Amino acid sequence: MIALASILTSLSTLVVIPQQPETFSVPRGAQHVPMLLLTFRADCTGDRLVEEIALLRKGLGIHTDITAVYLEAQGLRVSNAMGIARDGSVQLRLKGFAVPTCSAKDLVLFADFLSTSNVAGEHRFELAEGDSIIAPGAQVRVEAAPGSPKSGVRTAGNLAGSVSIDYLRLLKSVRYGDNRVVLRLKFTVQGSVDQEIQRITFTNAGSARDTDLQRIILKDSRGEKISGVAKQLTGNRVVLMLDPPLLLQHGGSRTLELHSDIRSGVRKTIRFIVEEPGDVLSSEVRGRTNSRR
Repeated sequence: MIALASILTSLSTLVVIPQQPETFSVPRGAQHVPMLLLTFRADCTGDRLVEEIALLRKGLGIHTDITAVYLEAQGLRVSNAMGIARDGSVQLRLKGFAVPTCSAKDLVLFADFLSTSNVAGEHRFELAEGDSIIAPGAQVRVEAAPGSPKSGVRTAGNLAGSVSIDYLRLLKSVRYGDNRVVLRLKFTVQGSVDQEIQRITFTNAGSARDTDLQRIILKDSRGEKISGVAKQLTGNRVVLMLDPPLLLQHGGSRTLELHSDIRSGVRKTIRFIVEEPGDVLSSEVRGRTNSRR
């Protein structure tokens, strides 16, 4: 039985299907722009962990137009954000991304663009040649999506608005217990157009993980709920959805607080940050909106 299992493992196959989006334009400074969809399909010999992906930027643009790229799975960032090398290459290390046995799972590559990026620059991403995907114990096979065009993203002349973040001092020390304030921060709109925030990813740069923090929610300074409740951390991150989105008027700001039930001891540390600009998913609002004010 052991020998048979070993043979099956050695023959395990992980199929990857890359698909680029249709060509579209984005303003300079745009954040969280989808660049490439990777669909992974595992056979039925076991779950397959993907550890690393090598990519190559192509197109009539320059690599410095893009400040960083990163990968997300089901709305959770599963890699660090990385800049692009002069030759267009970028290597992303994944954390905790596994494809379940007999199943498929998607990864999406996102890019953040520089506010001073070149107008009419064109950018697309492809898997690098050779061993572009490292998945221990599996033979990786790349298949082309039917009718998938070699399209890309173009930068337009207008400038995207954005939301900046200032970290504020906590009014009380963080201790074991319910509904503790673990982060205070102020969001300010940069630019002349209103913004609405749909989603925020928070990362704990301290040592607390998973069930150390539970019932995590974003509230305003008056205690009004701004987001849904996350049951616990996923590793050291939590994604909070704002439904309805939070409207921030241009020239204005809003102070928000991250609340959580603390279940860790004094040896576990808590220091929440918004690690990457793309971790705040926002969009411009023109005209009428159903957002929360």
